Amino acid sequence: MSRPVVLLLASALLAPSALADSTQSQSNGLVEDGRWSVLNRSVFDQRDYQHGGRNSAARNAYKPRNERSGKAEEWAYGLMGTFQSGFTQGLIGVGVDAHAYLGVQLDSGGGRVGKARLLAVDNEGHPKNEYSRAGAALKLRMSNTVLSYGEQRIKTPVFSSSDSRLLPETATGFFLASNEFENLKLVAGHFNESADRNASSHDQGFVVNYSNGRQGNSFDLAGLVWNPGAAFSGSLYTSRYQDSWSQHYLGSTLSHALDERRNLSLDLNLYRTTDTGKGLSGRIDNTTWSLVSRYNHGPHGFSLGWQQVDGNTPFDYVTRGAIFIANAVQMSDFNAPNEQS
Repeated sequence: MSRPVVLLLASALLAPSALADSTQSQSNGLVEDGRWSVLNRSVFDQRDYQHGGRNSAARNAYKPRNERSGKAEEWAYGLMGTFQSGFTQGLIGVGVDAHAYLGVQLDSGGGRVGKARLLAVDNEGHPKNEYSRAGAALKLRMSNTVLSYGEQRIKTPVFSSSDSRLLPETATGFFLASNEFENLKLVAGHFNESADRNASSHDQGFVVNYSNGRQGNSFDLAGLVWNPGAAFSGSLYTSRYQDSWSQHYLGSTLSHALDERRNLSLDLNLYRTTDTGKGLSGRIDNTTWSLVSRYNHGPHGFSLGWQQVDGNTPFDYVTRGAIFIANAVQMSDFNAPNEQS
């Protein structure tokens, strides 16, 4: 584990709590505070790529170029079971989180398997009839600080488990979340692999979106989230993908309530990425940012935003979900070199 993560972990565990009551002191037990859920999901994805025979972006990629089609179509069913235990009583509580995922093909084929990544594929690029995986994480809680180790779902701007397809991503490693100080959350993590949304195994290294096949063996992050009230929140993160790049993040949200049903908000997301160590992904000097304003009226909203990539390489990220910029939507990220949107 890297030195910044160790120092942050030590400071969080040793710091006196600034909150009136610690969460651990209110624990009722492993089973008593536990909860479980089962989620059923069906996803159908159909895309028509122009000039499919010349497109090498993984649509029907197992075929020769002159046999490729621009059509990608997948339909699948997903079953997701999760269990989150409570914590044992005492100074340090012990608990466990577990999950089991199953994906089943409803309709697809080797000539139609696309970039949606709904289904696992064999070595020849054909979709499997079904695939599954399971995992668990051990967790320890002291006061208002939780340390987890194992396979888990993570949500930060620099390393995040995507859930935008059939099954969610997971990551294996350590993760710390501390709420010892009022309005301030500290997080840190050290990971050695991530499982893609359509993965059926856990030993594939990291999911990286644009860099070449050479990969670092670990990913470290540390961050803080400050939320003093409903009108403002801000966050700072730093991360390192071993021997590839260092990435820093600044995010903030300003919000103003017009009345009980209407509000205005302004969101800023800024990433700064540079190569580090052996530079396995090549030279990187990239600044990517977005600014978006929103008007919300009850369940409806209207937004207007601008996103910009400054650099001769794309804005790259580890895992499918670690891209908190305004125009990153399900079908495209708009994060090509020097792209403006």
